[in-house]
Amino acid sequence: MGSTSIVTDASGNVVSQTKYKAWGEVRYSSGASPTQYTYTGQYSYTADFGLMFYNARWYDPGINQFVQPDTLIPNLYNPLDWNRYSYVRNNPIRYSDPTGHKVCIEESTPGSCTTNYLVYYKQQIKKNYGITLSNKGGDKDWTTRTALNVYEGLGNINKALNGNLKFFTQGWTFLMGNQESGYHGHTSTDGTKQVKFFTSGSNAIVQQNIYHEVGHLIDSVPSMEDVFSQRSGINNSDFLDDYGKLDINALIDKSPDMYQHDISVFSPYVKDEDKPYAQAEHWADMFANYVAGNIDLASDEGRAMNGFVEGALRPYIGVP
Repeated sequence: MGSTSIVTDASGNVVSQTKYKAWGEVRYSSGASPTQYTYTGQYSYTADFGLMFYNARWYDPGINQFVQPDTLIPNLYNPLDWNRYSYVRNNPIRYSDPTGHKVCIEESTPGSCTTNYLVYYKQQIKKNYGITLSNKGGDKDWTTRTALNVYEGLGNINKALNGNLKFFTQGWTFLMGNQESGYHGHTSTDGTKQVKFFTSGSNAIVQQNIYHEVGHLIDSVPSMEDVFSQRSGINNSDFLDDYGKLDINALIDKSPDMYQHDISVFSPYVKDEDKPYAQAEHWADMFANYVAGNIDLASDEGRAMNGFVEGALRPYIGVP
């Protein structure tokens, strides 16, 4: 199953030895292991807070299950896969799960449990949402970390859209770029169907940025351009402040990280020709906070903003 059992030095002398119970708890150990990769080769934080990291989510060997639900159902026709917390279909003797999403059987299919996570996330994103993570045309390549950021972000967006994200994103391409300005992303509006994310060095993509750019994306689908940003009611004073900016009282977390553009849609603060741009940024920020669950439904401003977003999405995804 790929568990780290015996560690030796350069001369072949045993430095440490670990034996496990079926579900991953340690039943015997000797010596200080130099690695944190333990049961089935996963990174262990059991000495810190009792969990193991399985790339997509956390596993608790003490209760024999994941502590977060799977965002996927690997096999719709296998009833065991419908329990989104269960570990390896409740059969750790036969299966392992290196991705945190899907069981595999190394013994019967050699190599099936050796996973290139970057390839895996790219494949899942293409399969589930019709989006290609491409290195062609970007300033830098995708990494496992940034691909995972997008994979998790799209999963959250798809949930907010009642499973209809692919309706909007089929055929789009995502690229990576170097952040040389304050911009975190750019979505094409010329029919090329591209989104480019900008990060500094090897930094992760912030989830709120993914939500924001996908907000632009669904507003830029060919034949559906501006259906959200030009929708009647987007300049509703119930969720705009006196200066025509999004009212932060509509949000739970009011920090600048939760909205990207502090921009007005009211004259004289914005030129008439720039209002469509301002409205597009308002839509993307409202959509991002809707997906993030950051709209404050306890406030009048939040209820108005949430109502606008739900009303705009309803014709395309049904009742949220």
